[in-house]
Amino acid sequence: MPSSVQPSTAVDGAVDDQKNLMILENSRSVAFRDLPDIPTEYRCNEKYGTILLFYQYKEPIWTKKEHKQALKQVIELGQQNKITGRGRVAPEGLNCTLSGTPQDVRNFCYGFFNLNLFFYE
Repeated sequence: MPSSVQPSTAVDGAVDDQKNLMILENSRSVAFRDLPDIPTEYRCNEKYGTILLFYQYKEPIWTKKEHKQALKQVIELGQQNKITGRGRVAPEGLNCTLSGTPQDVRNFCYGFFNLNLFFYE
């Protein structure tokens, strides 16, 4: 950082507070790995929520029949796990911003992997 540019102490304090709240291990990619454990204080607690953002492209794109089946499976999985939010299930893949309790989102993620729509191809 150039010597003429100094961050304000208010920003420094906010950044320090964020660092103290962040769980570094949970900020790393979990691609092809099990998800990290949910901290004990957030388990089975409706007071807390979590946001899941993801996209996954499908090549070649789904046929009309495959697309219809994928849409049905994703909707059912979301309903089973009390997931809310927005998702686009298109012939070329998915783009979703979803939310729920930490455990419900975790259950959705594992259920989603098990749908075998295109993961681990």
